[in-house]
Amino acid sequence: MTLIRLVDARGPNRIKVLKVDPRSELTIDVALATDVLPGHERTSSMAARHNALAAINGDYTIRPYTQGSGRPVDTFAEDGVLKASPLIWGRNFSISRDERTVEIAHSELSVNVMQRDTGDAWEIGSVNGLNPEPNGMSLYTPDGGETFKPPRASCSARLYPYGTSAWGPGQVGLAEDFYVARMRCNDKPMKRRGGSVIAAPVGSEASLLIRSHLVADEVVTMTWSIGRRGVLDTIGGNPNLVENGAIAADRCTDSYFCYRNPRTGIGVDAKGMILLVTVDGRRSRSVGMTPVQFAKLFRHLGATWALNLDGGGSTTMVVRGRVINNVSDPYERPVGSAILVLRGPDPGEAEPVAAPSPEPTPGGILGPIGGDDLDGSFGDIPRTLQRSVCLAGDDPASTGGMLDALARGDLGPHDRVPRALLPALRDFRDRSGC
Repeated sequence: MTLIRLVDARGPNRIKVLKVDPRSELTIDVALATDVLPGHERTSSMAARHNALAAINGDYTIRPYTQGSGRPVDTFAEDGVLKASPLIWGRNFSISRDERTVEIAHSELSVNVMQRDTGDAWEIGSVNGLNPEPNGMSLYTPDGGETFKPPRASCSARLYPYGTSAWGPGQVGLAEDFYVARMRCNDKPMKRRGGSVIAAPVGSEASLLIRSHLVADEVVTMTWSIGRRGVLDTIGGNPNLVENGAIAADRCTDSYFCYRNPRTGIGVDAKGMILLVTVDGRRSRSVGMTPVQFAKLFRHLGATWALNLDGGGSTTMVVRGRVINNVSDPYERPVGSAILVLRGPDPGEAEPVAAPSPEPTPGGILGPIGGDDLDGSFGDIPRTLQRSVCLAGDDPASTGGMLDALARGDLGPHDRVPRALLPALRDFRDRSGC
C-alpha cells in the first residue's frame, strides 16, 4: 500500500490517495457501523475494531431521527451475509474473494427462497427494508436490530440457518439452507428470536404462498446475488465517476451536490490497483471538488472505473489508526459504513462450500431462544458528535445532497426518490436540520 499526498495549488486542494495492490497480502474489506443496522460510528473506530491498516468512509446513510437512521442506502453485504437491500437506484463496488476481480457499476440484487422438496422459488422484495413490501415478501435478519423488525398483520415464517453457505453456479451468488421453525398469520409481529423472518401482508398473494406452502420442520434454500462472480462483500455509492476510462459524471450541473465539496471515492486502474481517494474541502487551503473534477482526478490517477462515496463532512481517511485528512466538520463525523484495508486475510470471511449442504435430519433442529437484537442507532456516540451526524442530512455532498441530485436527474435517468426517503429530501431542501 502506498500513501500519496497531493497538493493542487490551482484548486486549491489537498488530496490523499491510497494505492493498494490486492494481489499482495493486503485485503479489501467492508464494515458496518456497530455491526447492527442501523448504526453510526466513526471511520477510525471501525478501522480499530477490525484491526485495519487503513480505511475510508463508505456509503450514504439515512439521517438521524428519520426512519432507519444510519442504514446504508445501497446494497450492503459483508462476509457473504446480505445485510441491506438497496433503497435507490445506485451503484456498487465489489471485489471477488480472491481479490482479483473488481466491479463498479449498477447491479440488480436478486433474493429468492426455494422449497427444497418442490423446487418452487419466490422472490424476496427487500431485506431489512424501511417498509414491508405491499404485495410481496420481505426478509428481516438479525442484522436488522430493533429498527427493522417484522411487521404486524403478516403471514410470517421464522428461519434458522442450517449448514453452511454454498456458491451458486459459476460462483455467482450464495445459497444457504434454513430450517423453518414456525409459521403463522397474525396481527402481532413475529419476533426473530435470533433467526430471520420472511413476512408478507395478510391477504396478499405472497401471504397465501407462505401460508399454504411453508410448514414447520422443512428446509428452504435462500439465495442472493448481484450477478458478480466470487463476491462476498459489496458496498454502494453514487454516482459513477469513471466508466471504461471515460468521465461518467458530466451530467451533474443543477444540484448543490454538483458544487465544490469534500469528496471520498474508490476506483481501480488497468493493473488492478485499488485507489482510495479523499479530497478535503470547505477550507481556505482546500476548497473541494465538483463530481466532474473528482472524476478527472481519478482518471489522472489511471482509474478505469471509479465510484463516488458519501462525502462532505463524512469524508475521512484513516491510516495506521490516525485520521490523516482534514475533516470539514468540527469532529470526525460518525457514518454508517466503511471500506477497510486489512493487513492479511479477512478473519470473518469463510470460503463457501462448492455444493449445497447435506439433506436435513427430520425433526428436532431448534433455533436459539431469546429476545430481539439491540438497537444500534446512536449507541454511545457523545452528544458533541450527534450534531455532526445530523449534518449529513443537510450536507450537499452527503446523503441530503445526493438525494437532491438524484431527484433533479443529475445522477442519470433513474431519478425516482423512493417514498420512504422523501422526508429526508424535504428536510434537506428546507434546511430544517435535526
